Amino acid sequence: MGLDAKVYPNPTVDYLILETNLFERNELYCQVIDISGNVLYYGEIINNMEKIDLLAKANGVYFITLTQENQKNKSFKIIKR
Repeated sequence: MGLDAKVYPNPTVDYLILETNLFERNELYCQVIDISGNVLYYGEIINNMEKIDLLAKANGVYFITLTQENQKNKSFKIIKR
C-alpha cells in the first residue's frame, strides 16, 4: 500500500495538520521548505496526525515534502497568510 497523506488547512494562518495512513513506524520524514529552497523544518513523522507550527514563519509560499526510505513520496504547496 502506498503512502496516503493530506495537509490542511490550506491556506493557513498558524499551523498545519499532516495526516498519514501510517500503521507502523516506517521512517517517514517531513521537510518544510520556503520559496528560496531553505529547509525550515526537518523531522520524523511518528504519528498518524502531526501538527506543524508555522506561526513564527513569514507569510508566503512553503512546500511540505514527505520522504520515506530516502525517496520523495509526496509534496504539498502551502500558502501562509
